[in-house]
Amino acid sequence: MKTAKRLLTAALAVVFTFMCALPAMADEEATPEKTYTLTIDNSEANHTYEAYQIFAGTFSTETVKDVTEGYLSDINWGTGVVNESGDGYNAMITALTEAKLYDSGETMVEGVNDATKVAMALSKLENKAQEVDAFNEIVGAHLTSTCAKATESQDKKTQVFEGLTAGYYLVKDVDNSLKDQQNQSYTKYLVKLVDTTTISVKSQSMNLHKFIVEDGKEVKANNAAMGETVSYKLTSTLSDMNGYEKYTYIIHDELEGSLTFNGVDSMTVTVGGENYKDNCEVTYSTDGTNYSVTNNATPGQKLYINIELKNLVENDKKGQDVVVTYTATINEKASIGNTPNTNTAYLEYSNNPNQSQDGYPSTAKTPAEHVYTYVAGFEISKKSPKGDDLPGAQFMITGNGMQKLNVIGYSFTNEGDGEKKYYKAEDCYTTVAPTKDAVTEYAAQGDTNVQNGEKIVGMTGDGENITTKGVLRFNGLKDGTYTIKEVLAPTGYKKLDEDITLVVHWSETADKDGNHWTYEVTSKENAATESTVDADGVLHFNIVNQHGLTLPFTGGEGANLLAGLGLALMAAAVAAILYIKRRQNRE
Repeated sequence: MKTAKRLLTAALAVVFTFMCALPAMADEEATPEKTYTLTIDNSEANHTYEAYQIFAGTFSTETVKDVTEGYLSDINWGTGVVNESGDGYNAMITALTEAKLYDSGETMVEGVNDATKVAMALSKLENKAQEVDAFNEIVGAHLTSTCAKATESQDKKTQVFEGLTAGYYLVKDVDNSLKDQQNQSYTKYLVKLVDTTTISVKSQSMNLHKFIVEDGKEVKANNAAMGETVSYKLTSTLSDMNGYEKYTYIIHDELEGSLTFNGVDSMTVTVGGENYKDNCEVTYSTDGTNYSVTNNATPGQKLYINIELKNLVENDKKGQDVVVTYTATINEKASIGNTPNTNTAYLEYSNNPNQSQDGYPSTAKTPAEHVYTYVAGFEISKKSPKGDDLPGAQFMITGNGMQKLNVIGYSFTNEGDGEKKYYKAEDCYTTVAPTKDAVTEYAAQGDTNVQNGEKIVGMTGDGENITTKGVLRFNGLKDGTYTIKEVLAPTGYKKLDEDITLVVHWSETADKDGNHWTYEVTSKENAATESTVDADGVLHFNIVNQHGLTLPFTGGEGANLLAGLGLALMAAAVAAILYIKRRQNRE
């Protein structure tokens, strides 16, 4: 704030360059009845100012060597501060005494009053802004209801006090006038010896900016795959913190349950370009109220992070840039399609330099900043030539650095139990062990399951175990190109000879239907049909299998069919032999 220290101490130097109890060195044109105008320039929206007369007296000017200075003499308490008959007067004098701003033994002039004693103490405080701030706080806590109200100019750029009588005034925001205002700071007390003049205020309000950092660029939205790391950056510039003995600065960061915080080891904190992490305290909560130094959030739980920077005033960090970075990982609870995985942050900071910051300081909050990460998914429906849903088809997906997906339908695990035992054979899972040495058993697990790896296999559902018949879904992709390979066809159907290519593209700007995702499906056998994108931004398409025998390479689902055919051929052969023998016997 422009007026804070320089203006205050300069005003005091002018006000109290005098013998307080002596007759005024008056300019003949100055009269006690004269009134003055005080203009507040650069006033902020939503601020309402009021002026309290702290000292009353006779105002005069004198010009020495072309420099005109103002003087106040015949000093008494003004109408804006409690006097001897007012409540709290003794408490004010006690506080001023403890702050060494009142000397009961001052006898410079016989019969000098309390107001003059305080004024004389103040006159000695040039370039001692901390003591002046203490005076303002003490007197500011002992004001009367008598004050002048400012009138806003037509252009709303200034607020004007008119008709002020001679004196020394304290100008402040109306109490609690910013209580319900977001991102607003109270103006530091302005003190001014009344002369028709203008004083300018400077905002101490703050802002916080949040970005995702991707390929060295700061963006508000991106897309990422499940298991991928997202880098975040928060920036702000500290105010001049004028008038504060302590300063509250807390970044409130909120990660949705789909984002896993990678810990303080992934975090950097700088102030003015220098490492400030040692002066930073990070605490966590899953409900936004109870914070601790331990992060107990699990995937699916929202995580609230408080990043508090301490000792900013003590370390003289006024006006410096604050930069905080950290990373989080997209987990298995990621939202898919057009619903983003959102990170939110806002700043809480001290907003009243006129009160002590011990205990429960007054704070303001900046508007919330949001950044968004989108994740893609697609769904296959396995069909017969007639359009029937086909369970038991296995597909493998690869491509674009994939490392983790949610498989919805059936997936395979060697840790679970199931009615059927499966064995891994190259890229698929069969119920017949491919070799004598294949002893690892797998179970097919239904519903939604996390699968890891560069090659992930899933199987279309059978309508049981919370699966949809003939349907398989993969969630957790990002912008890129993927290959879908049918590794095992349903019994009685021919496996696709050619792979299907899927190209996924993301746009930060949604199309007219609200979709951020577009997809291109290519199939040389024309097996992929009826490709659509739903309102959620998820791709759906059918894959058609033709009838045929699926011959097992070292055992598989075709083995049961071959065994049945063999028995049928044997029965036919036996019947033929018996028929021939009967004919021979009759002949």
